[in-house]
Amino acid sequence: MAASAAAPAVPAKLGSALAVAALRAASAPFLAAMALSSSLAWASTLYVLRSALVNAADPLVSSLHMRLVKPEERARMAMLSTLAWQAAGSAGSLLGGYLVDLNVNLPLYATAAVYLAHSALFYATLRGAEGR
Repeated sequence: MAASAAAPAVPAKLGSALAVAALRAASAPFLAAMALSSSLAWASTLYVLRSALVNAADPLVSSLHMRLVKPEERARMAMLSTLAWQAAGSAGSLLGGYLVDLNVNLPLYATAAVYLAHSALFYATLRGAEGR
């Protein structure tokens, strides 16, 4: 919650697209470190830090989306954004179940890779959008 409250200060310096990409990409090493962790306490700490970074980006994404679409399209944008995350989360859970059968750490590594790819694509797609 504190990270989400502090999040508005980040895009003032970086711009929203870069701030979102940076926050989400910064969470990826914590996922990989969780897989390498030797204790539950350390893995839990890493999980909380990762969650704070990812959740800090959420209000920035919502704000950016709302600035980029016409007022009459905002409800549709919110619905599509939520639907995309829920569909991806469902597919990720299914894939994670298969990956954990291969190696218990594989879902964490795969998620870290997806976060990095998503961050790069998000920034590449929306970096100039705020000026339009």
